[in-house]
Amino acid sequence: MCGIAGIYSSSPLLEEIPHLFQQMTNSLEHRGPDENGFYIDNHIALGHSRLSIIDLESGSQPIYEDKRLWVIYYGEFYNYPELRSELEKKGTNSIPHQILK
Repeated sequence: MCGIAGIYSSSPLLEEIPHLFQQMTNSLEHRGPDENGFYIDNHIALGHSRLSIIDLESGSQPIYEDKRLWVIYYGEFYNYPELRSELEKKGTNSIPHQILK
C-alpha cells in the first residue's frame, strides 16, 4: 500500500515547507517502504511513499509531462505496456521520468 501527500497554496510556499513536507511524507514510510519521491515548487508540494508491486524498476513518482504537468497517484496501471506504447507514439518525453529527492 502506498502513501501520498500534497500541499497547495495560491500564495508562495514558505521557505520551511520543503523540510516540513519531507518529514510529512517520511511519516508515510510504513505505507510504502520501498521508495519516496517529491516535487516541490513555489505553490505546490507532492510526495509519494511507494510499495513496489509491479513495475519494480520504473514505477517512481511523481511523474511529469514536459515538466509542466506533474502527477502523483495511488494505484497500479496493469495495462501499462499498452499505455506506454501509446504515449511513446504520441511523442511524450516523460518516459523515463525524473524524481526529485
